Amino acid sequence: MEKQTYNKIILIGIQPSKIHLGHILSIFTYMKYHKKKESIYCMIADFHKLSTSVNLYKNNQDMSNIFNICNNLNIKSYAQSLFNDVYFSLLMLIGNYCNINELDKIFKINYENNTDNNINKLLYPLIMLIDILLIQPCTVVISQDQIHNVRFIKKIIEKLKSLKINIDVDFEILDLKIISLYTEDKMSSSKENCGVIYLNDDMISIQDKIAQIPTQENMPQHSEDFQHPHLKQIYQLFAKMSNISLEELIDKYKDQKFSLFKINFATKIYKIIQEYKVKLPNDNKNEEDKDSKELESRVLWNADNIIEAFKTNNKI
Repeated sequence: MEKQTYNKIILIGIQPSKIHLGHILSIFTYMKYHKKKESIYCMIADFHKLSTSVNLYKNNQDMSNIFNICNNLNIKSYAQSLFNDVYFSLLMLIGNYCNINELDKIFKINYENNTDNNINKLLYPLIMLIDILLIQPCTVVISQDQIHNVRFIKKIIEKLKSLKINIDVDFEILDLKIISLYTEDKMSSSKENCGVIYLNDDMISIQDKIAQIPTQENMPQHSEDFQHPHLKQIYQLFAKMSNISLEELIDKYKDQKFSLFKINFATKIYKIIQEYKVKLPNDNKNEEDKDSKELESRVLWNADNIIEAFKTNNKI
């Protein structure tokens, strides 16, 4: 098959769920300020979402929110389900190169204490591999908890070289852990009671949630004065959002009260969220159509090339 030339892509995935502050401060901020943002594709991982207990088909609004934010940021985006057929075809083919024991080992590491387990969780690394095979990005942005998946993916990519399927991809680890308001857990829509700020929260709702953050009797004067590790993390989060150091933030509020700290923290969060809710006029329809056609061409060509490689080597 004649070699095709496509632009280099940086691939980052996000599962369709209620957009919260954690998403905004990690994934969307990464995309907004990336020096090569024109190369980024945001993949809405609706197939990966099937590994959870959430009903995917009730999350159309969540997917729309992600598409809208990406559009506002001038980031190209697509959903895995746009390419249903090729995902299924490659799942059957690549599955022959996957050791079930290796998948089971990853499954046990990732979901050891999870009671809501299913076959989709077992297949998660395999679907992630197919994401890469279809797009063939130069870089995939991942979180720290996907390291085991990446090791598995690299093994399979190495095996596929015997079929002359050569994939050259780097992995960039992005710190996606934004703590919840009340615990040291990662902010997550599945842990609402831990304190989660959502994209659609108004100022009053944000202030009410911030008001419940546990504090201590005296304002910290130095970084060693925090009686609770979680409060220090809240300070670190506020400092990060304000683009100042922890020490500078401590110095700013050391002679104030926690009530003022919380009001200003809530105000800062609200302002940041509003930046991602502003709907910009879409006057790039022709450019969007061009991007969509290029993406479809890229995916289908890569899929056909992989299937042809299996046929040539008598694997199907």
